[in-house]
Amino acid sequence: MGIDEEVYQRNVHRLGNLTLASKRDNSVMKNNVWSYKNKILAETSHLKMNEELLKIDKWTIEEIDKRTYYLIEKIKELYPYYSANTGVMSKKVIYIKSNTTLASGFLNLDNGSVEIDAGSELYVIENPEHYPEVEDQRRELLEEQIIAETENGLVFVRPYVFHSNRANYTALSTAASLILHSSRNGWESWTDETGTPLGDLPEIRGKFS
Repeated sequence: MGIDEEVYQRNVHRLGNLTLASKRDNSVMKNNVWSYKNKILAETSHLKMNEELLKIDKWTIEEIDKRTYYLIEKIKELYPYYSANTGVMSKKVIYIKSNTTLASGFLNLDNGSVEIDAGSELYVIENPEHYPEVEDQRRELLEEQIIAETENGLVFVRPYVFHSNRANYTALSTAASLILHSSRNGWESWTDETGTPLGDLPEIRGKFS
């Protein structure tokens, strides 16, 4: 492109400066000048997407800018997405604290989902068969390596999100039941940083059914 090294390094890996080519063509073109690369692409014509490149006589920063913009717009056209709310998600830090178990995470106040922090502990009972659904879910999480047996017992080794299946409800009870290995009311089991049950916090409880 006839530019200095600093400008070259800033632009060499930009989207507009990249294209697809066969392995053979790529090995032949390498880092040769544009006129040589253009000739190789014209002779092989393996990909339709490179046809527009053949019309360009000189490869410049301006051409990279134009092609980058074009490809971004084409990607947006082929893979449309809905605009998301870029505001900060409302969250409440939550805890389960017992003599043998400490878990933490946060309640998403926008949709009721609960994310458990990595390192959170799970209570292990002597008769897990009494709660087969919980045991099945734990087994799945073990297989997915989301929870694991460690020297400290059974713990989350990765963050994990519990989603609510109903509008205006939370996943607090689902998460608490899995952690405490029994059927639990999440509003009573989860607390804030002061130890107050979430169910006793009207500003939190009032957001959900």
